Amino acid sequence: MDFAQLRANIFEAEEETPVSTPVRDQLRDSLVGFPLLLGAGSLILWGFDRFAQDGKLLASDGEYNYQPFVFSVLGLFPFGFGLGGLFRGLQANRDMENYEQLIEVAEAEMQRLESEVIEAEEEAAAEEANERFGAESSGGMATFFMDSSSSPNANTQGIYGSAFGQQPVSVRSSFQRDTFGF
Repeated sequence: MDFAQLRANIFEAEEETPVSTPVRDQLRDSLVGFPLLLGAGSLILWGFDRFAQDGKLLASDGEYNYQPFVFSVLGLFPFGFGLGGLFRGLQANRDMENYEQLIEVAEAEMQRLESEVIEAEEEAAAEEANERFGAESSGGMATFFMDSSSSPNANTQGIYGSAFGQQPVSVRSSFQRDTFGF
């Protein structure tokens, strides 16, 4: 048996903190734990008197009967108050967990939407850069390879029509048709 390993395991176990649970947290609250203990203790005392002692512990002949007082005031009322506090605390804990989960989902959705916006901005910037590159590569002038929507007033015949001896080849609409409509 390796005593060094056993000693290390013992020290590791001592350093661990106990796990906190919602019920344990609520029972440590004095407005929950104390009434539960008082009520449970009083109900146990009443039950012991009623069933084991035949009612002779809390009531004697010719004296005051303490059974109703112990059962109601010291038993049921504090026990009910403590249970109510316990259940309210557990419900509050569930609500807090649901709220935290809602916050996490909303943050994830916001991050997703922000990344979509950034991607859209990057795509728009890339498209604008491509358009700028296209305009700069042609020197800002209309060329034969540009489509008619980019430069509607340019054609292969020139602005005033074909020159002497030039074959009329039109790849785009003419200046006259674009400007005057005929």
